[in-house]
Amino acid sequence: MGSTTGNLVHGRRFDLRLVASAVTLSLLCSGEAAIAAPLEEILVTAEKRAANIQDVPIAINAFDAADIDRYNILDTKDVARYTPGLVIVNSTGGKGQMQAYSRGVGNFDLNPGGMQRIGMYLDGAYLGTGIGGIYDLVDIERIEVLKGPQGTLYGRNTIGGAINIIAVKPDEEFAGHVMGLYGSDNQQALQGSVNIPLTDTLFSRFSGTYAHMDGLYENTNPGADDPSDQDKAESVRAALRWLASDNLTIDYSFDGTNTRDSTAAFWITGYEDPAAGSCAKLYFPACVNDTYPNLWADNILVGHPDKIAMNDTWYKFDSYRHVLNAEYDVNDNLMIKSVSAAYGYDRKQDTDVDGTAERLFNATKHGHYSSIQQDVNFIGTAYDDRLDYTLGANFFKEWNESTDVNNIFVDVPLPFGLDISSSRRSNNTNISWGIYGQGTYHFSDNTQLTLGTRYSEDHKESSTGEDKLDGTVDVPWKKSDHSWDNVSSVIRLAHNWTDQVMTYASWSQGYNAGGYPTRVSAVYDQIPFDEETVDTTEIGIKSTWFDRRLLINAAAYNNDYKDQQVGSFTEGVVRLINAGQSTIRGFELDVKAAPVEDVFIVLTYSYIDAQYDEFGEEDPDLFEAVLSPKNTFTALVEYTLVDNERLGRWTLSGATEYRDSQNFLLTVVQNDHIRSEAYTVYDAYLKWERAFQVEGLEFTARGTNLTNEVYKTSGIDFDALGWWGNNFGDPRRFQLEMNYRF
Repeated sequence: MGSTTGNLVHGRRFDLRLVASAVTLSLLCSGEAAIAAPLEEILVTAEKRAANIQDVPIAINAFDAADIDRYNILDTKDVARYTPGLVIVNSTGGKGQMQAYSRGVGNFDLNPGGMQRIGMYLDGAYLGTGIGGIYDLVDIERIEVLKGPQGTLYGRNTIGGAINIIAVKPDEEFAGHVMGLYGSDNQQALQGSVNIPLTDTLFSRFSGTYAHMDGLYENTNPGADDPSDQDKAESVRAALRWLASDNLTIDYSFDGTNTRDSTAAFWITGYEDPAAGSCAKLYFPACVNDTYPNLWADNILVGHPDKIAMNDTWYKFDSYRHVLNAEYDVNDNLMIKSVSAAYGYDRKQDTDVDGTAERLFNATKHGHYSSIQQDVNFIGTAYDDRLDYTLGANFFKEWNESTDVNNIFVDVPLPFGLDISSSRRSNNTNISWGIYGQGTYHFSDNTQLTLGTRYSEDHKESSTGEDKLDGTVDVPWKKSDHSWDNVSSVIRLAHNWTDQVMTYASWSQGYNAGGYPTRVSAVYDQIPFDEETVDTTEIGIKSTWFDRRLLINAAAYNNDYKDQQVGSFTEGVVRLINAGQSTIRGFELDVKAAPVEDVFIVLTYSYIDAQYDEFGEEDPDLFEAVLSPKNTFTALVEYTLVDNERLGRWTLSGATEYRDSQNFLLTVVQNDHIRSEAYTVYDAYLKWERAFQVEGLEFTARGTNLTNEVYKTSGIDFDALGWWGNNFGDPRRFQLEMNYRF
């Protein structure tokens, strides 16, 4: 889509928003239609204590079980759709590998040495890597997304925010749930959970999933399977809750996953022809055609394909997690909370990134990761409940061993015996600990001041090296270690103007330790990168109107980064470097409305302006922010068609998402090859609850990407080899889902 068309489309979206807003307000103010029930309140634990989301003076989006169902949030990636400023995509490396960006800040390198910038937590247990970060959401009570630096209460790797996922806890009732799904491309899914009380004080809960799907595209390689033919994923979870006494509650959970899949399908979307008779670019297509004239026939699929040329790929991922939570009420004014966790995975994958039926460039990765965590919090009140405080300490340690093998021109050797394949090895150990405190003093029922600070220390050890596939040492094994420390603080003032309207202003700091690259080569030595820090100022409003039938929340922010850590992909090597000074400004809007009895509306909007002010000796205008679309807009309208005892409840929902153009790599030159143009996706859902007059039985028919929009989700520019390519979003798909709760 050209820029003129894009601007016209962009303008039309804003016109639709104004129309939608006008209609909503007119319905809310009208006395003609039946009055809707108030919007549901959501309790969150974003600041370590339970509170109504509208009473928490920070930018936060939360989804309870009803929202997860209503918004069709099926996996962690779907959370971003209704969270303004948040982008979550699969990386080019494989399905389930998460790249998350919030307000222009995120993780480029998924290896643990690259560190996350959006911390993800399950029941308080930290997930230290984006590998395995995208997974199906089953038996979830609530999801909370905190935006902006969260270093005071959460610590490491939350400079861009945090995502809290809270699972349903066992209780005293026998109950259960089963879900079956069938969709396009032979998609099959089965999920179930059951809650079993064992004694008056000991309860258990078990859940599991199975999913399978055939390939989405035709593979033109006759000797290979369609992408995703190996798509199979299984998971289990077991949880126990013990009410040990009136004051002590202990929760334990174990979850494990087993994934056998192909890696994400990767298409060539462009290439450069070297000058006649020149092989300065090793790849596309003239140099290769001189020696292998039939290799590229019908295999260069530029643009969005409905078929793909690739060899067999595979992705194997097995993970486990143990989480132990304990809460002890010392008295009415103090609670001690402990979180202990252990997490680990084994990963093996082979990715085809050459867009042909031959093994010209396959990236093979093997990795083992494990981590342990211990957090202790003292959560209390003082001074006649005027002071709410949280004191805490945490410890985190992770180990990672990985081998990355670049198989380049292995099956089709280069002339003259040239060998450019390599095997890169890395071992990393990271240790982090911190102590922190935060308090909120209520000067009155309407005004509160929050102060908090955290001291953090990080120590990292890294060993890396590179060999040729014949065993020749290309980069000798090198060991490095270093330590960093930091003090980060927060100041926040909030005032309730009425019972329905609150405004707040805050200044907060964030920090990520420095480190060492986990991938080295003969081109780039193991050059360390420095710590990064950010100062964030934010103002916001939280408000409800018309007897809680309209909710409007908004926030504006300014991030000043020093030595921002960014991912660089140069000469085929992923590196983390420091960008110098950068500024990110933005605005976010959340609107929910129940204007009349049978209508529910959601609108979200995000604006991000990210730019580099300094970039070493380079011109900062040559660099761009990754996965930070300037404008995004989401809308959902739900209408209840009928709701009675005989027919049950039928609801029809329509949803749309608009995203501006977004970048996938650091430099303007690279993004010119692979940049995603602006796009709009439309979905629709039809749900039948209390089907056949059976309480708890429901059916959902779902259609996604109804206009079959073509859009890119990630990309790589292998300019040194003369080509570039992208991953794409799913085409139009349909699903039929059955749920039964008992």
